[in-house]
Amino acid sequence: MEFWGVEVKPNESLKVPVEDLKLLHISQVALGEMKNGKKVENIPVRVSINDKKYVVGTLSSERAPQIAFDLVFEQDLELSHGWKDGSVYFCGYIGDNPIEYPLCFDYFVCIYHMILGLFEYRLSVDYLTYVVVPLTAICFLLIYG
Repeated sequence: MEFWGVEVKPNESLKVPVEDLKLLHISQVALGEMKNGKKVENIPVRVSINDKKYVVGTLSSERAPQIAFDLVFEQDLELSHGWKDGSVYFCGYIGDNPIEYPLCFDYFVCIYHMILGLFEYRLSVDYLTYVVVPLTAICFLLIYG
């Protein structure tokens, strides 16, 4: 996982590429510096994907100078806003896409259930015979095909 942040300048949009096998998590958007202490009201924050625009929030210097959310994207997008006098900042992080690694995920689910069972059944012979051995075999097949 790595930090990610961008500045979207006034009257501009910013194209954001998302690499294959990665996810972009946008966790916050905030107003930049306000000139002359002017109040700023109702600044729409937009995300465009596949030529469709979505307003994901509205910023205001008094009520909401920043917005926290958890937006997740697996494809390229475009960021924009409606503030003519200043920049808007987006930040979040980039992480691996777990859906692209289903075998690893299934393997860890198997291990998790085996560990839970060890505590629940206190390592009985029946548990080893009917749960651990079959789950180990399934995990082996998931990993090595």
